[in-house]
Amino acid sequence: MKAPPTWRAKLLGAYLANNSITIAQASRTCNTPASTVRLWLGKFKRGDHCLEDAPRSGRPKLLDSKAKKAIICHLSRSKHATIASATARVQKFIRVSSKTVQREVRNRSKKQLLWGHIPTAPISPANVKRRVEATTLAQIRLTKGRLNKLVFLDGANIWWKAGKIKGFKVERRYHESGATAPASFGWHKIHFYAAITLGLDGKGYLSDLIFVPPTPGQEPSFTAEIFRCKVARPILEWGKQLYGGSEFSFVQDNAKQHNAIACQKWMVDEGYILHDHPPQSPDLNRIEKVWAVFKKDMSKRRPRSLHSLFTTMQKRWRTMDPRVVCHFINDLPEVMARVHARPERHDNM
Repeated sequence: MKAPPTWRAKLLGAYLANNSITIAQASRTCNTPASTVRLWLGKFKRGDHCLEDAPRSGRPKLLDSKAKKAIICHLSRSKHATIASATARVQKFIRVSSKTVQREVRNRSKKQLLWGHIPTAPISPANVKRRVEATTLAQIRLTKGRLNKLVFLDGANIWWKAGKIKGFKVERRYHESGATAPASFGWHKIHFYAAITLGLDGKGYLSDLIFVPPTPGQEPSFTAEIFRCKVARPILEWGKQLYGGSEFSFVQDNAKQHNAIACQKWMVDEGYILHDHPPQSPDLNRIEKVWAVFKKDMSKRRPRSLHSLFTTMQKRWRTMDPRVVCHFINDLPEVMARVHARPERHDNM
């Protein structure tokens, strides 16, 4: 065992010689910082004259499977859940620190966000039933015959701060395993939309990226009017130009901006055809997989300004390999079959 420093014995001798010695006097006598002397002087006054360091507790306990399950359930079921509340829940049956719980949450977030993975909340029983109805054998056959007439539209987010990009920073209430804490001060949330399709020739096509609020310097909220004007209308024109008058339909999620009454009325007037897409089914919207590939590539970039960020994102998106788009879209019938077999879980294969 390592021998204690000599100043401790000197401090103990000075204390035994003068019980009323002050911290300042002891600090000058031992030539040691006052904060350190205060700790040991208090220990001597309590009657503990041991000069050895107290044994440390070491690394916090590792969480067992029961504790990990409790963390997952707590953070995924409550949108107001925090690390502190998760720690209190876990401490009912195992004594751990909040740092241990926080480390587990962050580690699980990294494991869940692998290449091509779609982070989502647990599927409700009502939506499980809808997923089954939308992935029957008849629906699979119908979709397989219309793959080249489906346009997959959706948005995505990345976080940017002074040259750093985080493509997989997910808000807690939407993540099945809890998630990392909300974005720290100084991080900008960049929200963007795009569409992909096989096209009539099956070669794979990508529209340009459309940056929409909330982004720095733009409108503070993302409304149905903004979605209709900045996203739906340009993508519809892109689809009409690509298909040259042939019929095609859109696959999009059930966000409130998409389902607003004014937006739905505009879609009907413009001939905007929607393909059946059950709630809580990002695995059936194949652009989600393409977003994962795009975010993984963008995480390696280091743009120094917002203008450089937007330029880099647009350039990387335009130069993405169309074979990636074709691969994920052509895989849709098989994904639908897997979803029908296990509708209560998301397919991330």
